[in-house]
Amino acid sequence: VSCVPDVDECQLFHPNVCKNGVCVNNVPGYSCYCTSGYVYNSSLLECVDHDECEEESCVGGACVNTLGSYYCSCPPPLVLDDAQRTCVNSSHLAVDESLSVCWQQVGADMLCQGLLLGPRVTFMSCCCVYGEGWGMHCALCPPPDSG
Repeated sequence: VSCVPDVDECQLFHPNVCKNGVCVNNVPGYSCYCTSGYVYNSSLLECVDHDECEEESCVGGACVNTLGSYYCSCPPPLVLDDAQRTCVNSSHLAVDESLSVCWQQVGADMLCQGLLLGPRVTFMSCCCVYGEGWGMHCALCPPPDSG
């Protein structure tokens, strides 16, 4: 049994400890809990973005790290599988799966917007002519200058 009272580091060092996270006092010390996609950096004393692209996050495609998350982009004619982690050849999909919806825009938050109504289109038609994202999972189209 310790006769020394515990110091509440969260209160004592606020706001310089556990920046961008939730500080919880422990006896002794403290714990810092970060939101999903972030990790606590004990040197900086803050929650920082976890770079998911350092791991094998996008098999066969390009991984793009974003704040708190990431997304995969596949080179044509490949598309993301249902798990959104592996690029697969769309010709391996069933005929009805190789046609899907096309999205006009992909916002800065990586959410697809502006669903094009009407006939379902192939990945190539969508990305080359109509929009920036294809399919119900919004597979990102490659940049226009990527060949």
